[in-house]
Amino acid sequence: MKLSVVVAAFNADQTLPTTLNSLIAAREASQNQKLIHFIVIDDGSAVDLRESLSSYHLVPQLTIVRLQNNSGLWHARNIGVSTCDSDYVTFVDADDIVRKGFFNELYPLLRCRPDAIATRYSDWLEETNSHRPDPRRFPSAHFQEYLILAQCFMPSFSTISRIAFDDVGGYRPSVTEDWDFWIRF
Repeated sequence: MKLSVVVAAFNADQTLPTTLNSLIAAREASQNQKLIHFIVIDDGSAVDLRESLSSYHLVPQLTIVRLQNNSGLWHARNIGVSTCDSDYVTFVDADDIVRKGFFNELYPLLRCRPDAIATRYSDWLEETNSHRPDPRRFPSAHFQEYLILAQCFMPSFSTISRIAFDDVGGYRPSVTEDWDFWIRF
């Protein structure tokens, strides 16, 4: 089960190395290292991220794509997904830090529920490293829908099957592209 991590980046030369280092550490700690690919989409940054990330050129399974013009998050994420050939895609922002156990926790969830459309890393207890939802944080079966519909809260570190992403039609250009995407989902 291949997984691509898409990182859309615009003028992120200060934060992106920390994000990449956390992703690399999480992949190195994973039992599925060879199945995890990172795709960074430089969305027309003032500084060419390929140059500022030149020290990463030997990192296996890392692709950096430079877009000439800034087209927005929606476009960069769509380009990232179109670049990958994986079964699942995870979206990480260029200023996020992923815990070292991220992939080791994600893969069992996807294996148990290969039909799952999306999971959210923050749904799982960090204190116990348990794969059970914390009922104190998610009191009802409809809490995620409430967060998306009523609070305009978008899931972090979302993982979606490539088939589901294509079925929804990817991200569309709008002021609220994340919200629009999850509503259509």
